[in-house]
Amino acid sequence: MAGSTLASAGRDLARHRAALAAAVALAALCLVALAAPWLSPHAAGAIDLARPALAPGADASHGWGTDRLGRDVFARTMQGLRISLLIGLAAALVSAVIGVAWGAVAGYAGGRIDAVMMRIVDILYALPFVFFVIILATLFGRGSVPVLLAAIASVGWLTTARIVRGQALALRRQGFIDAARAMGSSGGRILWRHILPNVAGPVIAYTALTVPQMIIYESFLSFLGLGVQEPLASLGSLISEGARDMESAPWLLLAPAACLTLLTLSLNVLGDGLRDVLDPRTHP
Repeated sequence: MAGSTLASAGRDLARHRAALAAAVALAALCLVALAAPWLSPHAAGAIDLARPALAPGADASHGWGTDRLGRDVFARTMQGLRISLLIGLAAALVSAVIGVAWGAVAGYAGGRIDAVMMRIVDILYALPFVFFVIILATLFGRGSVPVLLAAIASVGWLTTARIVRGQALALRRQGFIDAARAMGSSGGRILWRHILPNVAGPVIAYTALTVPQMIIYESFLSFLGLGVQEPLASLGSLISEGARDMESAPWLLLAPAACLTLLTLSLNVLGDGLRDVLDPRTHP
């Protein structure tokens, strides 16, 4: 049932023009970001003090200009795009795995187990997000990509857990679950074979919408100086650098800001399209 639903949703997504346009834009952006080391003659961290703060078009080899240290803006922006995408995708996937596992167990178990598990979620919701980042940065060092990933994923799974828990609560009362219990299936087998496949649609849709949220989190932290550190760059750290020179060198802000806007817009439109076609009310 779940497989046929996803196949039907895939056909509907192919007819969803806005989602298709967003997918094409996202694919093009990712392709350029991955191919940037071969498209640009300059390394992202290469310093050229003889060409500081060149405006776009002032030098044929620096189409997007250079920063205050003579580093190529195109190469730096594409490096930032790669790192932001990596952190956003990885954090969204980790959050989805934790949230699905937590929510499915809580919803299927019910009773006191459900109450205790969801109170933990409520407590974590009440704590400020930056609090986790500061603690992890203090314990493990600021600027580490794994630490940043762990900090973002540490709170990103909470909404997923609530969504899956609600779905699992509804499914555990269905007749096919009672039939599986009567046939002697264990709780783990029921979760794996019956609960998880039937929550796949909402989880996929919400995870797609979580990716831009994670990228914004990373950009916000990097903008505050709690994220990626030199010599690496993310879109957030590049925007932070560009904001300091926006009056004298606006291209340093416009390039990463435009990439971040296009990236998050494409992901949000694609996520909305997935949500539309995977809506269980549309695909029973």
